[in-house]
Amino acid sequence: MRWVILVEGKHDVQRVHSVAPEATVLATNGWPSERRLDVLKQHAKGARVVILTDQDAAGRRIRAELGELFPDAVHVYIRRSFNGVENAPREYLARRLQQAGAIEQASDVLGALVGDVTVGASDQVLIRRRGGWSGRKSVSKRHHGALYGVAQR
Repeated sequence: MRWVILVEGKHDVQRVHSVAPEATVLATNGWPSERRLDVLKQHAKGARVVILTDQDAAGRRIRAELGELFPDAVHVYIRRSFNGVENAPREYLARRLQQAGAIEQASDVLGALVGDVTVGASDQVLIRRRGGWSGRKSVSKRHHGALYGVAQR
């Protein structure tokens, strides 16, 4: 069965493609116009639809709009503390999409992912810092670079 994953923006598309390269991922590009909704309907024809939006006010509004357009869609939610789909750890996204049935084996994806972020059994994010690993329940945008090995100057 073919799956179509609907997200908000191009950075969300990139993040989901890093977890599920074979998936069809489409962006609403913000609040979708009638024309964009028609394009999404055409691409999703005959496929299972997953709605994966941010947990902010705009994401909830877009999710509601897409939910009306695709009433049989599977809704995948991420933790609000990740500050959006584009900032969610790949391991976490892989698990969530696998739980929804959109990707086959999360273990295959997780084995291929190498990074400085580990998601534990309680979904607590561990951040690698100079002094070692530090547990945090939320990830601020300030520490986003430290999470993914990007040097901030």
